[in-house]
Amino acid sequence: MIVVYSFPGSGRTWLRSMLTDLKCEYKFSHGFREHDKFIMHNNLLYQSKKFIYLIRDPFDTLISQYLKKAEYRTLEETLFDKCRKHNQTFAYNQNFKSNTWEDILLHHISAIEYKNIHPNFILITYENLIGNNGLEEFKKIVFNKSESEISKVWFYEQEKKSTLLNGGGSGKGIEYLSDYHLNTLYDVMNKYDYHNKMKELHDLDL
Repeated sequence: MIVVYSFPGSGRTWLRSMLTDLKCEYKFSHGFREHDKFIMHNNLLYQSKKFIYLIRDPFDTLISQYLKKAEYRTLEETLFDKCRKHNQTFAYNQNFKSNTWEDILLHHISAIEYKNIHPNFILITYENLIGNNGLEEFKKIVFNKSESEISKVWFYEQEKKSTLLNGGGSGKGIEYLSDYHLNTLYDVMNKYDYHNKMKELHDLDL
């Protein structure tokens, strides 16, 4: 089984479509930031032959969240309003409030825990997956499938991905934000030592 862990808006709809086309056994999860809770509630961590962490540029992920809710939620609300995640199900998170930006950063940082405990942890960035070598990146995820099957699905789904994914193309999220927004968001990045954590995860410069 392939388990894919990601924050909403990171490209999982497209990836799910490809895995379905290949008839792979998979499960997707958007949580949890605490790996003990992930094991307790899902027991997916040790069921998986491969544990994929799908990560996307945090600014693009943020704007993807905004565009999904733009009809009833402003950009300012998406950036700054406090939200409570999973509070209807998971008691351990009842008292933790964050805004969307903080939640994205903390979710990304949580991948370090999974990397340290899963023998087949694979980090996949959305940017690499849609890049020129995206087919090779996709091959890291799938197994027991022929080269011809993988290539057929890959090129078929390439044509569909623009209608399946939110937030525009890679790197465009930052264009929605003012200097004030960016300075505020960078302050939160520094608060969580985000850049150094991403380098610890996989020398990522996000």
